[in-house]
Amino acid sequence: MARVERSLDQFEAVGRMRWRMLINSLRTPAGKFELTAQAFINGFFSLTWLGAGIGFGLASWQSAKDHNLTMLSSLLWAVSIAWQVMPILLEGFQGNVDLTFLRRFPVSFRAYAFLHIFLGLFDLSSLMGGLTLLGIWVGTVLARPDLLIWTTASLVVFALFNLLLSKAIFAWFEKLFSQRRTRTMFGAMVLILVVGLAAQFRWLPPGLSASAIQMAEKGHLFQATAAFGGLALYLIVVGVLLAIRLHAEYRGESLSKSPGLNPQASALDVPRRVSWFDQVPGSFGALIQKELICFSRNGVLIFGLAAPLLFLFYMAGKPVMNLAPLSQYALPIGIALAMAPFSRQICNSFGAEDAGIQLCFLLPTRFRSIMLAKNILQLGLIGLEAVLVFLIVLVRHGMPSFSIVATTFCWLLFVLPAQLAVGNVLSITMAYRMTKTRISSEPGATSSGLLSLLFQVLLFMAGRSIYLPLAQDGHIELARQIFLLLAIGTVVVWLAVLSKVDRLAESRRSALLASLVRT
Repeated sequence: MARVERSLDQFEAVGRMRWRMLINSLRTPAGKFELTAQAFINGFFSLTWLGAGIGFGLASWQSAKDHNLTMLSSLLWAVSIAWQVMPILLEGFQGNVDLTFLRRFPVSFRAYAFLHIFLGLFDLSSLMGGLTLLGIWVGTVLARPDLLIWTTASLVVFALFNLLLSKAIFAWFEKLFSQRRTRTMFGAMVLILVVGLAAQFRWLPPGLSASAIQMAEKGHLFQATAAFGGLALYLIVVGVLLAIRLHAEYRGESLSKSPGLNPQASALDVPRRVSWFDQVPGSFGALIQKELICFSRNGVLIFGLAAPLLFLFYMAGKPVMNLAPLSQYALPIGIALAMAPFSRQICNSFGAEDAGIQLCFLLPTRFRSIMLAKNILQLGLIGLEAVLVFLIVLVRHGMPSFSIVATTFCWLLFVLPAQLAVGNVLSITMAYRMTKTRISSEPGATSSGLLSLLFQVLLFMAGRSIYLPLAQDGHIELARQIFLLLAIGTVVVWLAVLSKVDRLAESRRSALLASLVRT
């Protein structure tokens, strides 16, 4: 009893501390804007997830009413993938709460782990998963009240599994990307997951949860119990993996320092020089090579490349919500979705520099050249992502029409320079510190992320408002010409912003150092 009271006192102290931190942050205009942006984001996505929950509920109700629960597996796969991918797509608005500061206080490991999981309930991804699973539960139970017990038990365990899996991915992320060998292991895991998504293995948690309900509907209680037991076993395994990592953090293990400074980093982790960059005149080749090296060590960005592709790979072949008419636009929609994680990198180009921002001011190199090298890398990564999205669409939907490919290319020529121009300005005026190995939401991330998201939506809607009316009238070629004309304007704006980057960075020098350099 005394241990429980002590834990409750610790939780109350943490709550008071977080509340005081929130109140203190409102003393500045930036803090007030950050809170306003967070409230807007939470409200907007809450309504969005509520709509998704209603849609999933209607789909599950129709499936259960027709005594055809085969669609349930597809719905649960969609929920599970979205639950794990959403933190990457919305990494500017949510992140893993860093509770390592509690290690300096007499907090038990049980309380430390409970807080870690409890705070995860308020993430946007958890809200999405909870509302969609609630919709599936309501739809299934309304159509088949006799499946109440099995549906409730299966979906509750499935929800707990996804919650713990999301937290385990966050917790192990830093460990996986601390060395090159573990980064290779991560690539192999992604490949296995792609195969699993393509085959939709029934022995994976979404399939087991659906199987438990389907077998119960058919009266096969032994098979239903076996499927539910397998799902519970997955929950236990994920819980143990999460506990192992949290216990290591609780005992003081920290992998957040640079791999180059990590005494445990192997000699194989030393990056190789790319010789042909030495042929580039001046310091520009060295700047690009430095960006490539930083990218190879940026686990958050690498994960951001893979996560949307996994989501697209699955959803492109499973139009579960009667979205077949949109299949012809799978390429532009997929590219727009894949670009979402890059908004944080583009609009906070110096966030990963940390204390290295001081060297940017000391080097005999203009800030314009540094920013241009970052923009070239960002363009290269977006181009790579676009090619991969094209291959996914090719495999899942077949060859898209030449008209769609050409129009999407012209739209990208219009969108990318505009995105880079706005991102360069925000990178200097609203910079915030960003780690390379831990997915976390730093102060200032929400307000900057909201502005970048709104601008991305504006560009997407501008392209839609130009293309659809002209396409309906049979003037698709005119739409491409308009995109090319707008592209000329956005390129001019981007070059104009680059020409003023040096002056802007110098005027914001103190603010940049205060935001990125912490002692």
